[in-house]
Amino acid sequence: MRALIFFTGLGLLATAGSSPAPTIYPMGRNVTGIATFYGAVGNEGTCSFASMPVKWVTVAMADSQWFGANICGACLQVYGPNVYGKLGNVTKVMVTNQCPGCSKNHLDLDPKAFAVLAPMKQGIINNVKWKIIPCHHPGPVYYKFKEGVSQWWFALQVFNHNTPVVKMEISTNHGKTYTNVHRLYYNYFVYRSGFGPGPYTVRITDENGHKLVDSGLKPVALSIKKGKANFPNTTKKIKIKQGGQ
Repeated sequence: MRALIFFTGLGLLATAGSSPAPTIYPMGRNVTGIATFYGAVGNEGTCSFASMPVKWVTVAMADSQWFGANICGACLQVYGPNVYGKLGNVTKVMVTNQCPGCSKNHLDLDPKAFAVLAPMKQGIINNVKWKIIPCHHPGPVYYKFKEGVSQWWFALQVFNHNTPVVKMEISTNHGKTYTNVHRLYYNYFVYRSGFGPGPYTVRITDENGHKLVDSGLKPVALSIKKGKANFPNTTKKIKIKQGGQ
């Protein structure tokens, strides 16, 4: 079974393939939990998003829902508890940090987000509902090399993605073959022996199974490369068609 690749006018977007990427948490599914707030640090935090072009209202996620940093960059729609049978106030946040010790489904919110849902003096909100939604970022994805990278040590981050990224692969032969790269808890994809001097082709997969392909990346410390496209703003997984279609 082969992948179906479409030219978007901005870059390559694969809309089907042998199988979707592993699910981190189903997009669009409502989850019930609690919410608190912490001294948020903007886009910084465990996800290492200091270079993001837009400053977001953010949230820290529990260890049990960190998913090896696959939750980094996910956007959540969060509702306050029901009032007279209707959902309460709503806010939108992006995952940028980890909350050690938080229980499952516990959101530790930026104070700005918490204040939308309840008075700050309340301190904790029970029965909040949240779900992962598309981010609707302006523009394409971006790639950032970590400090210390070289032809002998590879560490690359992707940010500004509309939907959660769950896989990165690197090719050194113009896309003929790819090597899967492991993601570490601080949201960089790391290959300890490196891929040589480059240039590389990178292929990333989102939680819905869509793929983006960008080329021409070279391992220069702290360098940022703009991609050519972004993932579709959808919560639907791609459908795998039979017979290679």
